[in-house]
Amino acid sequence: MLASDGTAYQEYVLTEMGRGLFPVIIALRQWGEDHLYQPDEQHSVLIDTQTGEPVTRLELRSKEHQVLEWRDTAVRKVSPDLK
Repeated sequence: MLASDGTAYQEYVLTEMGRGLFPVIIALRQWGEDHLYQPDEQHSVLIDTQTGEPVTRLELRSKEHQVLEWRDTAVRKVSPDLK
């Protein structure tokens, strides 16, 4: 392939590992939207390519589909008797 200036370049192909970062990138984007823009400031919007509609917010949910906040979670350390 050629770049717009006529030089050759290789197109980057996103790996499966890179695609696995998608939810992380979206979470960071949402954090930025919440904390780095003024309430009335315009910014780009992530859309569903099938419908053209904005994507709903990423949320952490329990097995029962309840939305979880940071205070609703804890890390359980691995122990030899837990399998």
